[in-house]
Amino acid sequence: MRTVMRDLDMPWDVTFLPSGAMLVTERDRERILVKTAGGKRRVVAANLAGVWSSGETGLMGIVADPRFRQNRRFYTCHGYEDATTTDVRVAAWRIDKALRDARRVEALVTGIPATDGQHGGCRLRFGPGGALYVSTGDAAYYRNPQNLRSLGGKVLRVDPDTGNALPGNPYYRSEYVNKRKVWTHGHRNVQGLALRPRTAQRGGSCGRSSTDPRVTTRSTGWCAAPTTAGTRSPTTTSRWR
Repeated sequence: MRTVMRDLDMPWDVTFLPSGAMLVTERDRERILVKTAGGKRRVVAANLAGVWSSGETGLMGIVADPRFRQNRRFYTCHGYEDATTTDVRVAAWRIDKALRDARRVEALVTGIPATDGQHGGCRLRFGPGGALYVSTGDAAYYRNPQNLRSLGGKVLRVDPDTGNALPGNPYYRSEYVNKRKVWTHGHRNVQGLALRPRTAQRGGSCGRSSTDPRVTTRSTGWCAAPTTAGTRSPTTTSRWR
């Protein structure tokens, strides 16, 4: 079956539901649309309190829960701003059976760094055992990818019910809550995420890569140096961000 949606503005991600319907995020319009298996299209969430868009950040990744038939849940990552906080966060949503109205249930992961909207990430994917993987950008700040207390420039692995770190994460026993969630670090701005089963392959921004399962480092090597101002990551082209 061919499914087409036209006249979208900055469509950022799509997820398919068991019925064949699909949900789509529009990054800058900050809204979620559905196209049903029967071809009906409608907006199911818009005018969202606190959702913030600027530059490369807005309403971004979306993924349906593997247990969607039972819990009607899906997840997004989006920029957020209120009087005291600006960050990128992962939210859980629930949509009604008629696919007409989606409501945010709770914020699962907060505190992913944001500056002016550059390098906001952010993609969501489910892995084995129902783990939720979250890719994040470095917020264009060069220290974040190698700072294990920061959620920026990482791939996180969390429980989709609670947002907590999962056992098996490499730093799960750390005293720092953010560090426990880290699956890999040393990334620049991960806007796409795919899991390759049965392989330990990973790459590095600075040329490092490995397919050797004995390699225990979780850093993929983004080692940007500070610019003259001492804060921004330099613009560069890399095979692996």
